[in-house]
Amino acid sequence: MVSDADFWCLQNFQHLKSHDAGVEFTQFVAGLGIKKISDSWGHKLSSKYITKCMIKSQSNILPHH
Repeated sequence: MVSDADFWCLQNFQHLKSHDAGVEFTQFVAGLGIKKISDSWGHKLSSKYITKCMIKSQSNILPHH
């Protein structure tokens, strides 16, 4: 379905550093052309709470020390 590098990218992001990084990741996901992955990402983007948690600068969740 996806290359090893794309799979790693999909599985290993926890937080996006900025809104711009979110836009870039959205373009990456769309470029894969895989409906299930696009639908899953679209669901995350549809929730303001989830989106805020994914963008590090907007998250109220503190990192573990």
